Amino acid sequence: MRLTGLYWHIDRWRKSTAYTDMTLEQQGAYRNLLDEAWLRGGTLPDDERVLAKACGDAMRWSKIRAAVMGRFTLTPDGWQHETLTAVLEESRRRADKQREYRETTRSPVVEDPEVRRMREQARGTARRAVKAGLLIRQPCEVCGRAAHMHHDDYAKPLEVRWLCPAHHRQFHDEPALQI
Repeated sequence: MRLTGLYWHIDRWRKSTAYTDMTLEQQGAYRNLLDEAWLRGGTLPDDERVLAKACGDAMRWSKIRAAVMGRFTLTPDGWQHETLTAVLEESRRRADKQREYRETTRSPVVEDPEVRRMREQARGTARRAVKAGLLIRQPCEVCGRAAHMHHDDYAKPLEVRWLCPAHHRQFHDEPALQI
């Protein structure tokens, strides 16, 4: 699984000794190396050329190396960072949990890409019609609460029903009820 984003809180960075003890140049190289380690799955190779290039300024690497690499630990696999490892593990846990949730709640019907395209086009057309004043937002046709649009037929994007979230969900869960 490839993570495309990490949770990384700015308050964690601002409270870190890397933020308070390093120069701006060292901070930049450090953050670049953390990014490189993240892209490589959490480990940097024990190769000075790679580290120098990844830091952002290979010419200055020898001068800032000690301060920056003092924050990493050399393992048999390469250079690792304790906090990054913890953040990666938590991000993977969250991604796994989210994937598991999506798999358990996903409709068992495999959606046709053409139906998806038509649905998105109908929704877009209807949203633009509301914005232009061609469609007037209405209350829920069942209970009168604030509602959003429901299309019975995506080929007719301006023919919508107004249902509140509860009744919209009920309609999709039990379409035989035909609210």
